[in-house]
Amino acid sequence: MLVTANTTLALFCSHCGKLTYHDISIFQFSGNNSVSIYCECGEIKATVISKRHRQYLLHIDCVVCEIKHIIPFSADQFWADEVTRINCSDVTLELGFLGPR
Repeated sequence: MLVTANTTLALFCSHCGKLTYHDISIFQFSGNNSVSIYCECGEIKATVISKRHRQYLLHIDCVVCEIKHIIPFSADQFWADEVTRINCSDVTLELGFLGPR
């Protein structure tokens, strides 16, 4: 069985509004339980927390409702070979995407 070890987060910045792509490797979680995602403007866009590589929690500042959402993904969902939309849970507008480039 082949396991995907890379994914990409495409996220809108809650500060400047720009959409940028962020490549994430499973190896970034080696020795760390979290990876922070920064915008080109310097603001933190999101933090991904690994729960023993079984679950991944995306902490994201919402550009729509201006609160922090925590979006859970199973390892299969997070490292999947298909694109997943990341939505604001309050108004179901897109905050970004997760998946292969």
